[in-house]
Amino acid sequence: MVRAWQGRRISVGHDPKGPRALLRPPVRGLVERGRRPRHVHARDGRPARDTTVAVAFAAVRLRGPKGVRGLYRKTTRAVGLVRVRAIDPPADGAEPVDWVPSAGLAVAAAAGAWEEVDWDGARRVIEGYHKAQKTGCAIGAPPFTKAERLQPMVALVSVVAVAPLNLRERSRCAETAARPARPVLPQGHMAVLRGRRYGERRPLTVQEFCRAPARRGDHRNRKKDKPAGGRVRWRGWSKLQLMVGEARVAAAPPGPAKAPAAIDGQQGNQNRSP
Repeated sequence: MVRAWQGRRISVGHDPKGPRALLRPPVRGLVERGRRPRHVHARDGRPARDTTVAVAFAAVRLRGPKGVRGLYRKTTRAVGLVRVRAIDPPADGAEPVDWVPSAGLAVAAAAGAWEEVDWDGARRVIEGYHKAQKTGCAIGAPPFTKAERLQPMVALVSVVAVAPLNLRERSRCAETAARPARPVLPQGHMAVLRGRRYGERRPLTVQEFCRAPARRGDHRNRKKDKPAGGRVRWRGWSKLQLMVGEARVAAAPPGPAKAPAAIDGQQGNQNRSP
């Protein structure tokens, strides 16, 4: 599943010898096959809204570009082309919904087209999760050369990436942004953030908790500013983790240092003879 946005060269139908054309003109001429209400998420300063979209679909074959870049087979690929457009444009003059998802399989009925539209609607969360893994958690940074050593690290980092992503989704939802952050967030993080950011003990909302780490990532949080991006949020979240660790060390009672834990089945005494 990809979203087509360039004027790709295509062949109409799945027949390799079908009539050739560019992507956009045939898409505009597709016959509507159904309508459905849809929620459009907030983006680029525009608020979330509810609209009605129409779906159309057709079978095409994607052809390779004229300019050869890289090594690939010069073959065509049969895909199902789906167009989703808004029936009623937004009142504020914003650009209406007009998506062209391309499915890897043929779309033969309206039910299959709506299924592809639902998959395309989850693209925003999937891309945010991938960015959290790659940019925030630096999933490619560990210098492992074997898959069996890299896989446990990927599994651990993938779990860590979920918390900031859930926080972002809750802060952007009008129903959950104003709710108290205490039931859904760690108490240690809230205590540190209250002391460093506000200097007082008071309850925080989900949106306030999300904005405060963004300031640690050099986001100004002014009314005219857009929401913090992925890198800024992760930079602030990383700084918050360091502050929480410092607070836990400072609050730990003094005492004798503990012996190092066993590593790979070996005891802490390195002077033992084999």
